[in-house]
Amino acid sequence: MNMRYPAGLKKDSIYPSMKVGQIPSIFKNDLPILKKKKKKLCFSDWIQDFFSSTSMHGLSYVVKDKAGLTERILWICVFATGLVVSAYLSFIIYYRWETSPVIISVGNLAYPVEEADFPAVSVCNSNKVSKAGFQKFLEEIKGKDDAHILKSLFRGLTTFQRRNEEDTKMMEMTSQKYNISMDVFIQKMMVLAPSCKDMIQFCTWQKKIIDCRKYFILRPSDEGLCCVFNGASLLQRLRNNSNVSPFVPLRTSGGTYLGLTILLDAKLDDYLIPSSYFSGFKMLVHDPREFPEPGYSGFAVEPGTETFVGLKLTVIKNGDMVHRNIKLAARNCYFRTEKKLKYFVNYTTADCLIDCRISRMVDACGCRPWIWFVIGPWPVCNITQYQCLIQAEFGHQNNIKSCDCQTSCEQTRYDLEISQVSFPGHMAEEYSPSFQERFIVNDDYVRKNLAMVHVFYKERTGTLYIRDIRYGWEDIVASIGGLLGLGVGFSFISAIEVLYFLLIRWWSFVCR
Repeated sequence: MNMRYPAGLKKDSIYPSMKVGQIPSIFKNDLPILKKKKKKLCFSDWIQDFFSSTSMHGLSYVVKDKAGLTERILWICVFATGLVVSAYLSFIIYYRWETSPVIISVGNLAYPVEEADFPAVSVCNSNKVSKAGFQKFLEEIKGKDDAHILKSLFRGLTTFQRRNEEDTKMMEMTSQKYNISMDVFIQKMMVLAPSCKDMIQFCTWQKKIIDCRKYFILRPSDEGLCCVFNGASLLQRLRNNSNVSPFVPLRTSGGTYLGLTILLDAKLDDYLIPSSYFSGFKMLVHDPREFPEPGYSGFAVEPGTETFVGLKLTVIKNGDMVHRNIKLAARNCYFRTEKKLKYFVNYTTADCLIDCRISRMVDACGCRPWIWFVIGPWPVCNITQYQCLIQAEFGHQNNIKSCDCQTSCEQTRYDLEISQVSFPGHMAEEYSPSFQERFIVNDDYVRKNLAMVHVFYKERTGTLYIRDIRYGWEDIVASIGGLLGLGVGFSFISAIEVLYFLLIRWWSFVCR
């Protein structure tokens, strides 16, 4: 094909003597344009593209074409303020979740009392040794000549009272003289202490007359030997006692006559070694599975009175997530099987304190008080070691925090409302034949020695509280995400956008 050229123009006049691959002279001035530019990363374009494309609020106005400097600064300040406020509020939520992740809320304001255990009722006579029984004991050992010293010996072993060194040596010599070892003393105390049969004359449970000897058992406490109703025995709570039958506490409904009623006889004429300055009884209403401590937190019942002990039930249970997700330092309580005690099977605050108390006494004195003779393999302290026990006891009371006996995560609390009236009334002789006989024959004895006590639920329902986690992971994500969305419009998509622009979009930007 022949190519035509304009008139007067020859072929070689445009590209004279041009060789193959040679660049025409008319393009030589534009040669730099044809050369490939080097890639140069442009941060401003990347920022502009991110601000204009992101779903977060306000950033698109910063890079708007027609926006002035003042407008741009204003929107930057608005975005920064929203970000700071959202971050601050998010930090507060995270701090609460980290420091106090547990919350106790009301689960049921009408929790039936029949679904909770009725409390144990411990009754302790202020008198620790029967006068008549002690006289028989003196006759058995022929120790009437040393009656005063033997009485001091029993007083010293049954009460934590300081004795001077001279009295202690005299009591030790007397105990050796009559061969009163600690084993003999414990056997005698089980006989000389006021028995439940003599102390509790009459009792009813749920409107029915019951055998008091069957339901009240003589058990150790911090007040010596006491009669306990509906309480687990010490053996049932100790380790290495798998042969002991499990404890099943009683339950009942609300109302004065559906609880426990007992008639107590102080037998003031039989007093020999009282533990207090008053005559009568110390009582304690407590968890059936806890060691009774009426000396620490009990209330007094005076002869000649009728006492009404109304109970208000409060139960604290745990949500399913508390045990698995919340650490001890955050929830500040122990589950029953979480902390291993040295002597007791399950954890309760009271048993933990007893466990710590005995351990400190054993460490300091190499023995334990006779009242806990069934706990541990160590010997029972004799009278010469009681000074050491007293010092260890005072040291324990001043350093209880180091025992690390935090509250139990599952609790049943019985709040008491106590009222008293004079006793007996004009219908009191109908309670029992023995009481009727005493009341008719000797009205003065009744008013000086007898007391009536009623322990019952005031209402048919109690309050159930649930200990549960304050925030779960889903709550934290939702709360913090909501705050960031409210403040700057940050969402899950926004997080993906940030990652996209940082990891992918960044490398594709060049200045053109």
